[in-house]
Amino acid sequence: SVDRLALRFEGPVDLTNATVYAKASGDDRWHVVGRGRGNDIVLDWPKAWRDDRTIVERLELELTFAPGADGAKLTRLLLYPSLPKAPGR
Repeated sequence: SVDRLALRFEGPVDLTNATVYAKASGDDRWHVVGRGRGNDIVLDWPKAWRDDRTIVERLELELTFAPGADGAKLTRLLLYPSLPKAPGR
């Protein structure tokens, strides 16, 4: 599963708040799946989605920047998989 989202911008940008919303197949509601104050956001999926059958179809980002970010350009959105748990944990 994916548990982290990383945002990369062109130029210096001070991202002060980020909220990540998601929609899964067959569910018309948007769910908050992540909140953060920087470029790397930990994702916390609804329990009902934590199986191999759920397909997240859409992500929506709500971003707030410090003053001076008028020319901010999002250049990359990266999704990182969960790290495998060590045996015995």
